[in-house]
Amino acid sequence: MYQQFDSPTGVRFLALIKEGKSFRESVRVTGVGKETGYRWLRDEYLRFRSKGLDHVAAQVELGFTSRNAEKWNERFLRSSGRHHFQVDPAVEEAFWSSYSTGMSVLAAATSAGVKHTTGYR
Repeated sequence: MYQQFDSPTGVRFLALIKEGKSFRESVRVTGVGKETGYRWLRDEYLRFRSKGLDHVAAQVELGFTSRNAEKWNERFLRSSGRHHFQVDPAVEEAFWSSYSTGMSVLAAATSAGVKHTTGYR
């Protein structure tokens, strides 16, 4: 099961980290795997960065420093703010223009040159 960092377990995990508990203890107490714990820390770090905090301030707010934070920071700096599955904005505009005229998702996706699954997404 894929849990979000803002799930009750994620909130508890991040609170334990913020209180100064070790990573190992926090994952043990909440019953999540290490990969999930690191993903939650990364997601929370990126959320703090998107709120305008710098690299150091985001780690302080998180209550956790990691060698991985450098990679997280690089990811944030490279990010355009768009989801990695999103299509080019011009294609997206073409889809929505077609769809707003009453076309079905399939027809609008076809007219924009994307698959229907992309249209539904």
